[in-house]
Amino acid sequence: MSRTPLFHAQNLRGSRARAALAICSTLSLAVGALACNAIIGTRDDLTYDPNAGGGDGSAGNADGNVVGQKDGGNGAQDGAGGQDGGMVTCPGIDVLTSLANCGACAHDCTGGACVAGICTLSDKAQAGIGGLDVSGTDVYAAAGDGTLGRCAKNGCLGAGLTFVVSSNELELERVHVVGGNVLFSNYYDNSTFPTGIYQVTPSVDAGVTRLTPLGLTNVDEFNVFADAGTLFFGTASDPGKGFYSCKLGNCDAGTSIESAVQAYDSLFLPNGAFVWSTDTGIHYCASPPNCAANTVIFDGDKTNGGWVSALAYDASNDTLFLTTAHYLPDKYPDKLQSCPAKNVACVPTTYIGGLRDPRGVVAGSGVVYWTEAGTTTGKFPDGGVPMDGTINRCTVKNGSCTGGAQVIAKGLSAPNRITMDAQSIYWTNEGLVFNFGTYGQLQKAPR
Repeated sequence: MSRTPLFHAQNLRGSRARAALAICSTLSLAVGALACNAIIGTRDDLTYDPNAGGGDGSAGNADGNVVGQKDGGNGAQDGAGGQDGGMVTCPGIDVLTSLANCGACAHDCTGGACVAGICTLSDKAQAGIGGLDVSGTDVYAAAGDGTLGRCAKNGCLGAGLTFVVSSNELELERVHVVGGNVLFSNYYDNSTFPTGIYQVTPSVDAGVTRLTPLGLTNVDEFNVFADAGTLFFGTASDPGKGFYSCKLGNCDAGTSIESAVQAYDSLFLPNGAFVWSTDTGIHYCASPPNCAANTVIFDGDKTNGGWVSALAYDASNDTLFLTTAHYLPDKYPDKLQSCPAKNVACVPTTYIGGLRDPRGVVAGSGVVYWTEAGTTTGKFPDGGVPMDGTINRCTVKNGSCTGGAQVIAKGLSAPNRITMDAQSIYWTNEGLVFNFGTYGQLQKAPR
C-alpha cells in the first residue's frame, strides 16, 4: 500500500511551512534490505574555504561586532577550520578533494565523496532525513520516507546505505542508539505501525517492538534515561498532546509531565539533570525520572511567538546553547543563544540573530555548530525547500562569537539535525520534497 504526501503539525512547526514527503515506492519492513536507491539526483553546491580563519585571529563581521543581527551576508564569514581556528595543512595534499584527508589531515572520507572539503557519506538514498545519531563506527539517520539507515562514519556511497528499517507505513522523526538497540519515533499513525517509539536490535534481526502506549498521536521528540530505564517522549497532536515519561518494558500508560504542549528537543546533563524544550520554554528537571516537579528556566520568547527549537550542552563552560525560532522571523528574528546549565531562571545571552529556520545545534570545547534550513518554504510553489541552507560555527568567548559566525557549508537542501564525535560534525540534509532531483544527504566536516 502506497502513501500519498501529507502535511502534518511537526513539519509545519519545524520549518513553518515544510511539506511532507512524496514516497518513491512501496517499501516493506526489512532488516538490511535496500530500497529506493535508484532515484535521480544532483549534489548540493558546497563551499569550504581552507584559508578562512577561526578563533581569535579570524575576521569579524562587516560591522566589526561579533554579536548581533545576521543579514545573510554580513552575519557569518564563509570558511571552516579545526578546533584551533585554522585549517590543518597537509603538505602536498589537496584537503578539498582528498578522500583520506577531506577538509583536514586524516579526516577519513574514503567511503564517500569529498567535494570542497565536505564529506558526503550518503546521497540520494533517503528523503526527508531528520533524526540523527552516532554510535561506534556508524552513523544512523531516520527519514520521513520510512527508512532508518546505517552508514559507516567514513561513508557508504559505494557499499550503499544499510536500511535497518524500511516501510512506507512509517514516517520517522528521531533516532537514539542505546547499547545494541536502536530506538526511533514514528509520526505517521496507521493500523500496522501506530505512532509511537519503536525499538529494533539489528544484531538479532528480530523485527521491531513498539515501546509507547496506544491512544497517543503524532509522537516525535523522545529521549532515553538508560540508567533508570525511563523513556521520555512528546506527542504533537490531540488526543494526548504533551510530554510524557514511562518505564521501558512497562509503558502501557505514560505519566504526563506537561500537557497540551509540543516538545522540540531534550538532553541529559553530566550532573544527572534532564532538560527539555516545549511551547512553554526550557524545562529543568534536577532528579529524573521524577520530572513532574521542574523549573522553566527560559520561556523561549513565547510572547513573540518563539520556541526553543534545539538544545546543546558544552561541558567546557557548563553552558546550554539553544536556537530560538519564531513563527514571524522577519519581525522577531531567530537566534543562537545560551543559558547557564543550572536550575535557575535565565536571561539568555544572544550570539547571533537573524538565523533562517534553525533546526539543530551541537557544542563542545567552546565551539557551537548549528544548522539553518534556509528560506521559508512557503514562498516556493513546488512546496520544496530551496538550496540555501547552511552549517555554521561560533567560537564562544566572553559572551560573543570570536571573529563572528562562520559558514562551514552552504547551498544545502534544508540541513536538519546535527551531532558530533571527537573528530567530526555530522548533519542531515532533508532534501526537496516534491522534486526528486535533490534527495536527502548525510554529510560531515572536521571539527
